[in-house]
Amino acid sequence: MTALLLRGEPGGLVLGYSLIGLALGTLVPSAFLAELFPTRLRYSGLSLTFGLGSALFGGTAPALAAFLVRRTGDALAPAWYATVLTVVAVACVLLAPETAGRPPWKRRRAITRTGDRSGSRSAASPLTAA
Repeated sequence: MTALLLRGEPGGLVLGYSLIGLALGTLVPSAFLAELFPTRLRYSGLSLTFGLGSALFGGTAPALAAFLVRRTGDALAPAWYATVLTVVAVACVLLAPETAGRPPWKRRRAITRTGDRSGSRSAASPLTAA
């Protein structure tokens, strides 16, 4: 990819940036979001997150961009909107829990009926029994 970008040819630039966009726009978020949900809720969590995000931000983006340009008179208003959303997304990523090196069953703390959040499984609580 770097060789395509460094050549400076228009076709190589388009292809190189497209490949980077593919990797950063689809592959990385999928793996990142999958790690945020426990295994038994992963598909539901990912589909709900993707569906709501697409509907709220992707579906309203053209109308919001037109509104921002009309309201502010600045043709760069949609770019500022995207910049603000990017800053919020980066903050969310930085605040997300690190899950590397932990087995999937220890990534989420279990909540028992007694309110114990230790994550340990005990036979006394039916909510944490395997």
